[in-house]
Amino acid sequence: MLLHGFGANKDHFTLVARFLTPRYSVIVPDHLGFGESAHPLAADYAPPTQAQRLRALAQALGIQSLHLGGNSMGGQIALTYVDRMGRGRSCAQRRAGRHSAPAHAGRRPFADG
Repeated sequence: MLLHGFGANKDHFTLVARFLTPRYSVIVPDHLGFGESAHPLAADYAPPTQAQRLRALAQALGIQSLHLGGNSMGGQIALTYVDRMGRGRSCAQRRAGRHSAPAHAGRRPFADG
């Protein structure tokens, strides 16, 4: 499952996905509030909530564990998914920056400094 960053959408991974599809089933969703998904004003868009939505998607598709890759905000969501759900077989992230600390690290994900 490839997870796009803030301000992007599923099309961010079009070029990468074609190299993975010969060997893997690739899922590239738009996060709620991005791309072709719904954009409800009152929704919670925080990474933990987005990770829960991805878990629900994986469960609906019958996927028990998966490889995750994410860019920027997508990297943070991927790390949150693995940290809180414990269901990732592997996790690669790019440019998740200081927002990538797992919840158990004692730091707030969006804290300054």
